[in-house]
Amino acid sequence: MIAVTVILGYRQTESLVDFLIKFSFYYLFCGVFGLWTFSEFFFHKKLHGEVNLDPEAEADPDVLQKLF
Repeated sequence: MIAVTVILGYRQTESLVDFLIKFSFYYLFCGVFGLWTFSEFFFHKKLHGEVNLDPEAEADPDVLQKLF
């Protein structure tokens, strides 16, 4: 992420100040996007969890209601 933001900032600038502004913008954007992606993954996995069902067992209406 750092390498991509440095390359994007460097290729589109003419001065050091312009580079720092664009680098900061790209780094912030990539950081927010990465944080959003990680939090979606973490909370989706934590909230849904993994369900181990026995395929040979009879259907339990209470468990089915909780799952669906």
